Amino acid sequence: MRFHLLTFLLLATPFTSANTTPPPQTSLTFHLPPTFPGGALSLSPQSTLHLTTTGKHFTALLTKFGTFDLTNITTGSYLADISSREWVFAPLRVDVQTLADGRIIVDSALSFRGNEWSNTGEKRRGDKIELVPVRKVEYYIQREGFSPMKLLGSPMILIAIVSLGAMYFIPKLIDNMDPELKAEFQEAQKRTLAGQQGFGGPGRNPVEGFDIAGYLSGSGNGGSSSSGGKKK
Repeated sequence: MRFHLLTFLLLATPFTSANTTPPPQTSLTFHLPPTFPGGALSLSPQSTLHLTTTGKHFTALLTKFGTFDLTNITTGSYLADISSREWVFAPLRVDVQTLADGRIIVDSALSFRGNEWSNTGEKRRGDKIELVPVRKVEYYIQREGFSPMKLLGSPMILIAIVSLGAMYFIPKLIDNMDPELKAEFQEAQKRTLAGQQGFGGPGRNPVEGFDIAGYLSGSGNGGSSSSGGKKK
């Protein structure tokens, strides 16, 4: 009985293997653009490409030819991203489709974080996919040098320049004024100076020395005028 069961299993195995066909697979090659600064030498050997989709994750290291090679990629929509210490690359969407005749086509397009998956944008066809570098990674903030234009943009410097210009041009404007207008201006200036002297001289606060407590209580200098008629 055991012998017949073993013989049945051995005979059924070829038929089972013949009926299960593997899914279509393809290979992908991601390469740097020809204008990439420094070429592949500017990236560390630890630079890794990640190709992910639901339930699948493929990785590939940088080769000496500046490419990332992946094999056994099945049908689906993938997100390709580069992990590099030197450069930041734009994420790519990769769509692998199988046609009715069995041919496999590959479309790629730029993507970004938070983009709707239905928004594919402009696609490029082919299994040779060009990476898109965004910027070089900067670990240190560059110290800004001295710039005269930034110095002139300071508010304090602008106020000082305007004040100096007013001190230089206003006397010239007064000298070129109409004689009558100039006389009126000088008269108004004299009245202003006289008013300041009446309060203790120019630059003195007229409220300085005012006895507000005595004024409120009806005695003292502040309240002498209001309480003078009440003296017996």
